[in-house]
Amino acid sequence: MLKRIHLRIITAFFFFFLFFTNINAYAAASKASPALPRLDKSVAMSQQKYIELTRPVEETPLRNTALAYKIRLPKNWKKLESATGEEENVLSKRILGNIVEYLGPPVLDLRSSFRIRANDLSYDIDAKDWFLSYINTNSYTLSGMSVISNKRAEAQYVTIGDNGVQYSVRAVAQISGPRVILAEYIFPLDFWDQEKDLMKWVMSGFMLTNPDNSPVEPIRNYSFVDVAQFNYPSTWILRANPITSIQRMAASLINLKGSDTSQGTMRKNSDFENIYLLDGRIDIFTVAKSSDTNLPKELALLKEGMLQRRLVLGDLIESVEALSHHEAIKSARIEAYKVNNIDNKLAGYEQWVGIFETPGRYYFVTLLTVGRQDDFLIWARNVKAYKTVVESLSPVIKPQN
Repeated sequence: MLKRIHLRIITAFFFFFLFFTNINAYAAASKASPALPRLDKSVAMSQQKYIELTRPVEETPLRNTALAYKIRLPKNWKKLESATGEEENVLSKRILGNIVEYLGPPVLDLRSSFRIRANDLSYDIDAKDWFLSYINTNSYTLSGMSVISNKRAEAQYVTIGDNGVQYSVRAVAQISGPRVILAEYIFPLDFWDQEKDLMKWVMSGFMLTNPDNSPVEPIRNYSFVDVAQFNYPSTWILRANPITSIQRMAASLINLKGSDTSQGTMRKNSDFENIYLLDGRIDIFTVAKSSDTNLPKELALLKEGMLQRRLVLGDLIESVEALSHHEAIKSARIEAYKVNNIDNKLAGYEQWVGIFETPGRYYFVTLLTVGRQDDFLIWARNVKAYKTVVESLSPVIKPQN
């Protein structure tokens, strides 16, 4: 009950923030990404029939246990052997490369196939977002998607082969350590009636038997002395002024265009404040509750900080749901907005505003990011980093004497 009361209070202050920013975001239609089409999992084929038609396959490609998998494939499918030494080069490239391929028998010069490909990742991203970027970049037609976890997503889509033939693809994308594994069952649409159920059964049984649960990139921790802390991806550049008072503390995380943390040390200080050089920026503020602090005052300061960067909030895109947070946080709310530049020199960006409250402090976590419509992959990277910060934000637990 108390948590619901806190949430209503924070919601009221969001309305205050919107009113005094002179926008009518809540009256605008939501511009959030459209809901994903549901992945059809219905089958007429019985499991017994599926077992009769298939055989178990369990392999460890490249002798790499993180790639080990199991699946059941049709009994008459044959493995395509790679040229000697070809497989060894696959994982060294940041492009999708085949590590396994099976072919069905030819029917009028057309074949069904199953393949596994791997792609190195240079930064953390949810499997769903990587998958959507892959599908959109290749101009495939998405039929349905199911998000199993932040590391696994399943989808069905239509592609056009080099021969001009349309193919239906049922696929699983799973992040394993520093790479994404993409498994695909591919068959000509002309075979739809014969293979649609078999395809669903086969791909529902695909599993990595020893997935690498290590993070894609190292995760670092930053503490506001012994008061609060958060985690962040190591490819982001931390900017924090010396702490002179625990009453009010702030830190920033920067994703500069075309940079990593090693390049960040060679940048001018002014670069970190130049929004035209940013792919993304996360700001974390915390203020102790006292007779001199309240949410309206802090939101006014947040608005003032945006104006100093020549930014104002535009229409509401979405209320962000389903982010977990530390149990010490009693109330939380996150909104994503379009962001406008007073000088009309910046377009297609978003501003996320998160407000979190513990019994003793307020926390504000904001994200300025390239918009999802302008560069989905960069947007997804920034959102993943924002989630990492929000989900790890917590008071520092002092050891008991």
